[in-house]
Amino acid sequence: AANAGADKHKKKKNKKDKKNKKTGASAAVPGKAATAKKTINKKNVHDDHLHSEFYDGDHDAEHDISSSNNGKREESSSTAATATTTTGGSVAATAKVQPELLRNELTAEEAEAAAAAKEAAELARLRDQFFELAMQCKSVVACRLTPFQKAKIVEEVQTRKQAMALAIGDGANDEAMILKANVGVGISGLEGTAASRASSYAIGQFRFLHTLMFVHGHWSYHRISKLVPFIFYKAIIVVMTMFWFGFFSLFSGQQFINDWIYLWYNVAFTAAPVMVLAVLEQNLNRDTLENTPRAYKSILGGRLFNRDVFVLWVGRAVLHSLLVYFFVYGEIGVNDISQSNGQTHGIWYFSTTVYTAVVVLSTLRICLEFVNITYFHQFFVWASFFGYFFVVWL
Repeated sequence: AANAGADKHKKKKNKKDKKNKKTGASAAVPGKAATAKKTINKKNVHDDHLHSEFYDGDHDAEHDISSSNNGKREESSSTAATATTTTGGSVAATAKVQPELLRNELTAEEAEAAAAAKEAAELARLRDQFFELAMQCKSVVACRLTPFQKAKIVEEVQTRKQAMALAIGDGANDEAMILKANVGVGISGLEGTAASRASSYAIGQFRFLHTLMFVHGHWSYHRISKLVPFIFYKAIIVVMTMFWFGFFSLFSGQQFINDWIYLWYNVAFTAAPVMVLAVLEQNLNRDTLENTPRAYKSILGGRLFNRDVFVLWVGRAVLHSLLVYFFVYGEIGVNDISQSNGQTHGIWYFSTTVYTAVVVLSTLRICLEFVNITYFHQFFVWASFFGYFFVVWL
């Protein structure tokens, strides 16, 4: 029993010793950590002490080091700025240089425009002097001109003198000049037919220009100056009779002249005398016009056809229509008895009488414009009369 009690006591003691050993081992680890912490703190304190000890002594050295570092930073900054300027010149340098270049470019453009304007003014002054001198000459000879320059001369004369220009040429290089002139004359010859095709009139030789201008030009102008106003005259006189009838019909739209005879007014009844006037009229004979250039000057300046002449023909047509309508109206009236059986005539009888008077008056009026009367003139005038009365009789 005593041995058993001693063994239990020994076992308990061994267990307790083992337990104390485990506890001591676990406590030793925090102790080491604390010891290491204390060592570190001591080292920090030591370092701080060393830093405070050597701070005063090394302050100047540190200042030198920081100054050198700042210098390096400034140098690196300047280097970076230089690099930015050189490599990124399109960003920084362009911002400064571009406005100067733009101002220089604008200045160059303005200088160029001013020089061009000055040159144009000088050319205009020389052009005015040239044409002022040329207009005082009877003839001006220009050599080695381009087609554009030839056309430009014609245009300048037309603009400055307000004149009718005639251009004559025989080659393709004269085509622009011929087209620019009021009257173009082309000579068909060795240089082809380009000028003839672009011209208003074509002749075979240059000497024919005298006959073309002083004979045929004189006749054509004289014929046209009578043809144009007479066409208006014979159209106005027939229309105005319908207008006067409107006052009696209260402008109701009642037709005055029969359609069947009215359609032939310009086609047949008054056409033949006008054609004779436009084709065969000759106020002076050929020999007189060939040998008397002064006769050509007598028709210049719009003496035969102008605004006053046109207004005179229009007023004449209105007056004649008024006389014709009311003369017929006063003679036979509308409700008067005109037949042997006592019946009254109607509107068609009255309108046909007025229409007949208009046709006769128009034909006789154009006969008064004939300067020379040939067999052709007489034939077409009498044919016009008989043709009208034959149609009405039918």
